[in-house]
Amino acid sequence: MEDNGIVTICGKNSASCESAKSKIEGLTSDLEMGRIYEGKVENILENVGAVISVLPGRDGLLHISQISDQRINKVSDHLQTGQIVRVKVLKNDSGRVRFSMRKLDEPEAPPNS
Repeated sequence: MEDNGIVTICGKNSASCESAKSKIEGLTSDLEMGRIYEGKVENILENVGAVISVLPGRDGLLHISQISDQRINKVSDHLQTGQIVRVKVLKNDSGRVRFSMRKLDEPEAPPNS
């Protein structure tokens, strides 16, 4: 990494370089409102929701009301720890991230250039 912020990636093949690039982008990017991410269910909060990790060190709450269009009583009836899910960022304010699975059908926000 250069003082000006330029990162040079070297590897044995393009697959290992792409993997390193993805990891670096994950560590340095911020979650964008309205974007859809794939994440892992880290923790079930039974009557509250689930903690979803979408990027290294970036996780947020998927509230029980945002899991399904139907009312659900137990989060564990729909999600399991370790499960990979798609979520949309509803809110990213002061490090508090809120996700939704209900709003996945709505148009995704365009990526920032």
